[in-house]
Amino acid sequence: MRKLGHRRKARATMMSCLRGFCLPVAVLFMVLSPAGAAPPVEDGLVLHLDADAITGLSDGDSVEQWDDLSGEANHATQDTEANRPTYKTDILEGKPVVRFDGSNSHLFTPITDWASEVGITLFAVGFNSGPQERFISKDRTGVAGHFMFWEDGVNNKFTYYLRNSADSTWYVANSDKLVRDFAVLTGRWDPDGPVEVYIDGTLEASTSNLSAANTNDLPVTIGADSVNNDHNLDGDIAEILIYDRALSDSEREDVELYLGQKWLDWEPDIETKFATDVDIDSATLNGELVSLTG
Repeated sequence: MRKLGHRRKARATMMSCLRGFCLPVAVLFMVLSPAGAAPPVEDGLVLHLDADAITGLSDGDSVEQWDDLSGEANHATQDTEANRPTYKTDILEGKPVVRFDGSNSHLFTPITDWASEVGITLFAVGFNSGPQERFISKDRTGVAGHFMFWEDGVNNKFTYYLRNSADSTWYVANSDKLVRDFAVLTGRWDPDGPVEVYIDGTLEASTSNLSAANTNDLPVTIGADSVNNDHNLDGDIAEILIYDRALSDSEREDVELYLGQKWLDWEPDIETKFATDVDIDSATLNGELVSLTG
């Protein structure tokens, strides 16, 4: 099942008039989120896959390598032609996605080692079609896994799993939601806090504190488990970001807003961005300085 539509989400009530000076919302949006903007948080970024940054491919071509934009060269690759996902154009806000077929397609990254006490924050924009399909995984059946970002096969809800290093039990943040349409998906684990799942910026599930996660030498894998070409994703992925630390709430919200505005036509949180994050009196639009103070 392929979902070509998407939801429109308003993050907060917009203000188009600031300090007595009014601008059209569309103009304010361009000030806040210019085209081609980098992720708002770069500290700790170890993997950044963006379908809109893929070059040299046409609609329907197989994806042999999805370049990592984090600067860490953790490119996602697939040597076996039959197991490569597909590049699809003009799917989401006029942008391309990488499509996984639900049976064979998946990509491996060279990320294998992960310290047990280091937190992690995962972001993905995409959807899946059925239970046990994995967006991102560092796990396989029969091995003490590290994490899974997937639809749980028991409860059939979107879930973030992390395995405890002490007794190898899973800490499960199991949401009450299915992801059958494009959404901004977030998983966060802080060694001093719980395992959490957010969907479109809303906390959907949280489990008890996990002090240290199990480690293994399996590669971080996109679209399936890490070894067996199993639990394959039947769906599309537009963008993935992985951080090797737990982002703060404000950082998490900034990344979610960046993804939502870029891919899902979220309305910008004008009040928050102008009133708290930045305190400015003017903005440059099309080379012209515009006063925001009236």
